[in-house]
Amino acid sequence: MLKKTLSVILSFALAGGGSAMMLGAPEITANAAETDAAAYTYTVTPILSPFNEYFFVKTDNPDPESFRFADKSSVYSDSSTIEVATEYDWDQFGYKTCLFADVDYEDTETARVNGGYIFTSFNTDGGDIVLQAKDMAHPWSDSWTDTDVQLVLPELEDDVDYLIDTYADKEQFFDNMDAIQKGFSSICLYSGSYIRGELYKPGEYWYLSNSPHKDQKFYLQSPYSRKDNEKLFAAYVYPFINDSLGFPSVMAAVSARLDSSSTYAWDDASHYLVDVTYNGETRKYGGQGNGEGESIDKEMIAKRFNFDGDDDITLEGTRQLLDDYSRLEIKDDIPREDALTWGDVCETVGDGAWVRMVGITSIYGGNNLIYTYLYKDGKGTYFRTDEAGKNGAEIYWGGDLGFFSNAWVDGRYIDAYEKFVRGAKFDDYPTGNIFLRDVTIPRVRYSYRYNLNPQTNEYEREYTVEEITEETRDVLFTYKDGVWEAGSNAIGMSCSILKTLVEKGAIDEKYLDMATLTLDEVKALEVDKNTDIIPEKGFLYDRTAAPGTPYEIVSITDPSVNASLSSQTFIYSGKKQTPEVTISRNGKELIEGIDYTLEGDTSATDCGTYKITVKGIGIYSGEIELTYSIEVLAGDVDQNGDITIADAIAVQKHVVNILKLEGNAFTAADVDKNGVVTIADAIMIQKHIVGILQLS
Repeated sequence: MLKKTLSVILSFALAGGGSAMMLGAPEITANAAETDAAAYTYTVTPILSPFNEYFFVKTDNPDPESFRFADKSSVYSDSSTIEVATEYDWDQFGYKTCLFADVDYEDTETARVNGGYIFTSFNTDGGDIVLQAKDMAHPWSDSWTDTDVQLVLPELEDDVDYLIDTYADKEQFFDNMDAIQKGFSSICLYSGSYIRGELYKPGEYWYLSNSPHKDQKFYLQSPYSRKDNEKLFAAYVYPFINDSLGFPSVMAAVSARLDSSSTYAWDDASHYLVDVTYNGETRKYGGQGNGEGESIDKEMIAKRFNFDGDDDITLEGTRQLLDDYSRLEIKDDIPREDALTWGDVCETVGDGAWVRMVGITSIYGGNNLIYTYLYKDGKGTYFRTDEAGKNGAEIYWGGDLGFFSNAWVDGRYIDAYEKFVRGAKFDDYPTGNIFLRDVTIPRVRYSYRYNLNPQTNEYEREYTVEEITEETRDVLFTYKDGVWEAGSNAIGMSCSILKTLVEKGAIDEKYLDMATLTLDEVKALEVDKNTDIIPEKGFLYDRTAAPGTPYEIVSITDPSVNASLSSQTFIYSGKKQTPEVTISRNGKELIEGIDYTLEGDTSATDCGTYKITVKGIGIYSGEIELTYSIEVLAGDVDQNGDITIADAIAVQKHVVNILKLEGNAFTAADVDKNGVVTIADAIMIQKHIVGILQLS
């Protein structure tokens, strides 16, 4: 067992794997002094030993947020605590006590169960802990005070140390890494189950998205979502639930703890791998857990937890429970009458088209709109679309929808995440592949046989060229060693064989020249000539319109586009005025940030005339100007928004030189707008007050 001499390593890498405990562990009880939190009795029991995450705290304290326990000598943290399990409440923008659907609570308000509460910690290693009391006079503050109550927990560890203690029984570093990888894989699950909430439809259209990982491509996305999902304690207490990011994160932490002289880096090509280096040797580790979790209905809960001593929570038992949940057949309740399919996409893009879709910007969330190029029956890289399932998870290993990655297409660069990078220059990506249309290319049909070379006594290939034709077709040229080579699907063989045929005099060298591009030839093509131009036409799969809706770049000044302000005239109030801008096309409202941006005087305070510039973006180009003004209300001399006798008196005082009106006050007093303020203006104000005249 690793002791407290261990150093704290890469706490972020543990996020993918939880930790938990067993009810069979010894109970430790303390009776405390009769003051505040210390006035109560506490029994703390690890729920799944030897894991250090979840605890059952039995106590007569009615407020689980009023106390916690601190471990001040943990190898995992300088400030380790054990406190009531909470979750973030996005509706209230704060934390609330966490509830689990498979726990039998006495009181859901305080999450009390069988005379106690579920507490959690990621950092304790057991041993001495001290009860701390919260400053309940200021409950919003994070102020805690040590009490005289001290408890002793059994020795505990996190999931990384458990893997090392359980599987690392070899002499050599990589032998231990291999053994841990194998053992970890055998007990790790990909995800846990949960109670699915109410289905609702926040969006209108099905759509496509890319992936935040280089080694994954596209997904069909539903407009449906769920609210009020509920957690299962079985899924939270099991410490080895790790997806394709969590699994390699744990293996990275394992390598660091096995030997601090080792290093690791995330693999460039595969998001689910880390490259671990030790003594100059590098090996890959990673993967993901087994199976998939399943959203289930409440009536399908097979085990409920009440912490009465009979729960029998074990590592294997919990894993089997979650595995059983994952095998349940759950009725798909998502309406699919109008569902988008890969077949739809293939038929729409045909031989090739630009499409706009949702771009996933990060594994942590966030998205924007991106442009990419798709085509049916791909001539370059491609993936399978038949039997692609609900989310297209099976599409990555060959198939019939073409796409471009790290390639120059139509004068634009498409990066490794399959999105058009606006403004990219060839010098930024000088090794990108190049797609050219209507290229004259040789098509070679050949055969070969093996002949024995008497000089080397080895068999060598002897090629026979049966036919050479020249065809005009679209070709993807792939970068290799300083040149770009046409793919074998274009010329009927690899360029290396074509080169061999030229060297043996079987074909003319011109055919090799036709099938390759030099750097000078590429520069002459100006492959980045359209880098600042949004693709002129294509199809929308970005949830702003029905999937497959065609688009063409439209000027914001086109007669079909209507731009207006909520008002063109505002009355001066001394406060900021912000006109509402509405842009629509053929009756459909455009979206700011997607279809247009606003610049200029989007708000103003002082009197005057102001301009707002509407600039088209995305599938809209050009710009227009909208104007509005802020004016003084005639007669409102004191500018309080109302015309009263006080305004008439102010005009009279100005006329007899008792008061001097200037600026906006003068403008308001000059009711007849003749450039001077006279008694006639005061009379007009008085007539307005008594309803004889309406000033505007």
